Amino acid sequence: MKISNYIFLLIFLFIFACENEVKIDLIEVESKMVVEGWIEQGKGPKILLSMSAPYFADIDSSTLRQYAVTGAKVTVTSEDTSEVLTLKPNSSYFPPYYYYGTVIKGKLKQEYSIEIRYKGYIYTAITTIPDLVQTDSVWFDKANLSDTLGLIVVKFKDNPDVRNYYRTLTRRLGKDTKFIPTFTSVFSDESFNGETLEIPLSKGNSSLLDIENSRYFEVGDTIVLKFCSIDKQHYDFWNTIQGQIQTSANPFAISNTEIKSNIDYGLGIWGGYAASYDTIIAK
Repeated sequence: MKISNYIFLLIFLFIFACENEVKIDLIEVESKMVVEGWIEQGKGPKILLSMSAPYFADIDSSTLRQYAVTGAKVTVTSEDTSEVLTLKPNSSYFPPYYYYGTVIKGKLKQEYSIEIRYKGYIYTAITTIPDLVQTDSVWFDKANLSDTLGLIVVKFKDNPDVRNYYRTLTRRLGKDTKFIPTFTSVFSDESFNGETLEIPLSKGNSSLLDIENSRYFEVGDTIVLKFCSIDKQHYDFWNTIQGQIQTSANPFAISNTEIKSNIDYGLGIWGGYAASYDTIIAK
């Protein structure tokens, strides 16, 4: 046997003789409060609470509910009053409960704060309902070469005096139980400040677990468009969420973008909406 073959054999035996089982000690990260709360003009606040789950945790339909937070004290404060919110079940959301208020109603250009007390921890956040930007017109536009599918198009005039941030949601009457963000739901006027704009809106997914193939609305749908002005922090949160979702759809892309939150010591968002509504019959 040649010397080179002996050397190769020795290296081979050495490698396998030194083989050890590799064990990785995962760092335990403290679970954090996750908030999704909002208030819009003329309506009371709604807040959903849950706790974050470890990345490698076994999560299924039977374990999800253990992350819901139902024993917190949630207080919303406006300029002149405070209200402790009441817990209410609602199957349209997850967790299937939300904290809601009936005393405080949202007002345009007013600030609102929340305080959440849970198991000795206090979480706080502040948001503003900005001024309303009305739509000029909204219509259904059929897709090319299709008689049954199309998009919603919204036309509006942006206010040139302030930086504006927008979010759009839709609800198909008889099909959707709540308003669903459009596929690209947030945008700012950074590139069109003061202009009159026409923006096509495609249908979004009802949840991250319900990935639909079609981005089109169907002829016969009755669609309610919720066109919202939001503040900068509210925009930053949904914009980073939107970026993560779009990146995750690309198997070759890696995102290191941090989700921006306005919750002190927690995760998520407490945001204000200045909302207008339009109803469109797709035909």
